[in-house]
Amino acid sequence: MKTFVEANRAAFAQLREQKADMDAGFRAAVAYFVEDAATAAPDVFFTPFRTFAADLDRAWVAVAAARGPRGPSRPGATGSTELAPAAARKVSEQKADMDAGFRAAVAYFVEDAAPAAPDVFFTPFRTFA
Repeated sequence: MKTFVEANRAAFAQLREQKADMDAGFRAAVAYFVEDAATAAPDVFFTPFRTFAADLDRAWVAVAAARGPRGPSRPGATGSTELAPAAARKVSEQKADMDAGFRAAVAYFVEDAAPAAPDVFFTPFRTFA
């Protein structure tokens, strides 16, 4: 064990420094959203964002699947971007779920969900990442 520790002392020091940087960044993000950095846990703090990102990914996949292949390679293709009624309903339901998830994330951070826009709301997290 002693040999291993001696051989990797620099790597351990670098990991400690990286963890300290991550902790400082997390505390800054938590403070930005008026949370208590001493009691906030990353798994609780980031859950609304993970949920929103997962819902957004599912919606993009559903939209792509509903539209199907495009272009002249598809027989009878007209180039229309309209969705079939069933697909449009499904996408509309997913958008409603995403909107509800976004409002929940905003409400979690005590922001007014009505005027909040996703691109504005998530800017600090893009900067943090």
